[in-house]
Amino acid sequence: MNELIGGMRNALERGETLNKAKQSFINAGYKNDEVESAAQQLSQTSSFNALPQTNQNPQNPKNLLQNLPAKHLSKRFVIILIVLGALILIGAGLLGIYWERLFT
Repeated sequence: MNELIGGMRNALERGETLNKAKQSFINAGYKNDEVESAAQQLSQTSSFNALPQTNQNPQNPKNLLQNLPAKHLSKRFVIILIVLGALILIGAGLLGIYWERLFT
């Protein structure tokens, strides 16, 4: 039963409708009663309400920004910080090398 619930939750997170997810499990050989029972248990969980109920295509350009995880933005920020840090270290190294020539 947990396998069915997990599979349905996964399908819903990918943007599939509940009916389409149920039909996929029935087509895969699961019994209709088991699939319906798993769907009912899934609908009773609080996380079910946050999942998409319509079949939204995640590849649609309108949905790309909505589905963009914050990780991508933070990776860009980290890369910028690394580049700035490297520039500061290079500047400090050059200043250390040429300190006597500049300030004596």
